[in-house]
Amino acid sequence: MIKHVNVWNLVIGALNVLLLYAIHRDISSVVIAILTYPLGLFVPIWVKKDAFSKLPDSLIERNEKFRSSKYLESMPLRVISKLGSAAQKKAAILELKELVKKGVEVKQNMKVLVYFLSSDNQDVALYASEAVNEIEGYYIDRIASLEHASSPQDIIEFCKTILNVIKTDLIVGQLKDYYEDILIQKAKLVKDHFPEEYYKIMYEATSDIDYLEKGFEKTSSLEILSMLFKEAIKCRRYDIARAISTRFPDTVKEAFEK
Repeated sequence: MIKHVNVWNLVIGALNVLLLYAIHRDISSVVIAILTYPLGLFVPIWVKKDAFSKLPDSLIERNEKFRSSKYLESMPLRVISKLGSAAQKKAAILELKELVKKGVEVKQNMKVLVYFLSSDNQDVALYASEAVNEIEGYYIDRIASLEHASSPQDIIEFCKTILNVIKTDLIVGQLKDYYEDILIQKAKLVKDHFPEEYYKIMYEATSDIDYLEKGFEKTSSLEILSMLFKEAIKCRRYDIARAISTRFPDTVKEAFEK
């Protein structure tokens, strides 16, 4: 009798899940409903889906925190790229495009954006293609406007722009080598004016931990020290990491909190 009841419970639960998907056409709602069964079948905890043309302006005008759009708060962008509806994927593409243009986690976000290019949904793939083209155009214009700049602030901005372009993988081969050389030459011009920025740029351009060590020795920058600690852990330079944790415990604590 107990087995019979359990079978019927499973059948009823499965039918409810199918009905939920038929109504909302949203896999995320189904996943949440299964994980929170039976409560998830009755409580409206899914994200309300509006027409894509009516997405809020806040989707584009994001803040520096990764989750700016309430429309996307229900799932991380990587999950949306695989399980989201077409509208959610389009919204994610807009968000990723703005993040990349603003230089936020460029490499990781660009990888997710490129993933959308192979979407089975033609509209999603087209959105992703247009986003990549817009990013490329944005950085081309940005480089052109800063390439011949002479002020230290503009040179720093030029270097950071080049670093972001390299992270997008939009430039490869000889063109990438060319801009890497230009980047290093330009960075040397601001060494005396902005030594902290110089050492951070050189580290990002070369991945050479020595630039972080020298940078901290020259500037006493806690930001460089935090970067040095993380890189020392990654490179298994435990002697450096141990020395930092002993002398600067607060900096180590903050590094782990970020």
